[in-house]
Amino acid sequence: MDALVSIVGTIVVEAGRVLCGCEYPKINSLVKFQSNLDALKRDMKSLIDLENSLKEELVSEERNGKVATTQVNEWLREVEAIELTVNSIQAGTITNNENLCRCCLNCSLCCRLSREVEEKLKEVKRLLSASHFPRGVVAVNSRVKVVEHIPGPSIEGQPTASRNLGRVFDLLEDDGVRIIGIWGMGGVGKTTLVKNLNNKLESSSLAQPFSLVLWVIVSKDMD
Repeated sequence: MDALVSIVGTIVVEAGRVLCGCEYPKINSLVKFQSNLDALKRDMKSLIDLENSLKEELVSEERNGKVATTQVNEWLREVEAIELTVNSIQAGTITNNENLCRCCLNCSLCCRLSREVEEKLKEVKRLLSASHFPRGVVAVNSRVKVVEHIPGPSIEGQPTASRNLGRVFDLLEDDGVRIIGIWGMGGVGKTTLVKNLNNKLESSSLAQPFSLVLWVIVSKDMD
């Protein structure tokens, strides 16, 4: 009887050793893996929200002749890179139940995936912390001029054209006017008038309300 108890005890001890020495680390790794996975999804969403908000701000600032700082551009580049990696992890593990099942059975696979998720989680947290830019997100773009000079004949000394140019300036000062149309028969000097308007804005205080003056040619046969 003692011998039987000894044998059974040995089996129980060995079974416990197997459970404690192998199964427990697997279960622990899986729990840690899932926890990090959930945290990665949550933090990645916060990072993407910050990225989208920053891009919207940059679009608005670019209209005022400003550009993103080097630090901001580098941050956006890193966010885009980590986004691709995390998307790959999500496609390969989060939405793939087969991988999770394999993870339960394969301790080395579970450890590898867990390490990968943990590393990306640290990177995402670092980028979240680095999203505060003490020097601001934009800088003045010195390469952009508010008004670009357009070569063309001057209307100086032409009473009718000069009078029309003055009328256009008066309309520019009227906050209620949103669009100014200059029309007439071909060859009367519409394009010349607008070129002179553009060039006068180059040295006029009237250009100040405009963040940028654009000259766009829209031809009759424009595509």
